[in-house]
Amino acid sequence: MAPAGAIMEASREVEIALRDLLRKSGVDERVIARVGIQGLTRSVAEKGLLPRTIAVLQSLIKLRNLAAHGPDQLEPWQAYEFMSLADLVLAEARQQEAAADRVFSPDRPAG
Repeated sequence: MAPAGAIMEASREVEIALRDLLRKSGVDERVIARVGIQGLTRSVAEKGLLPRTIAVLQSLIKLRNLAAHGPDQLEPWQAYEFMSLADLVLAEARQQEAAADRVFSPDRPAG
């Protein structure tokens, strides 16, 4: 797969994870549906979610934009870098979702 294609595919995975995280934190579905990765990152930052990876998300946005608008300028190492950084974001998102599920689980005994 070409570097740009790999970046775009990994970017979709990150967007899905950000949408799921925002949905679980109570953000209105209409807001989530109409924004791209930049808007999702902004919403995640405003909600205080994924604090360790906001800077990583901003780096991903730059590489994703290069993949979308200048795919011939990408080198294979940039796709590998993107995927590694995306894995960090996805891991933190999964941890945060799991923590939220434990806190808000309907099966959890009251206080």
